Amino acid sequence: MAKSHSVATVCTLLFFIFLLAAS
Repeated sequence: MAKSHSVATVCTLLFFIFLLAAS
């Protein structure tokens, strides 16, 4: 559970970073 949650959190952070870089 904890590992899965961590992966989801990292993916979300990377997604936001991508949006910031694209803007």
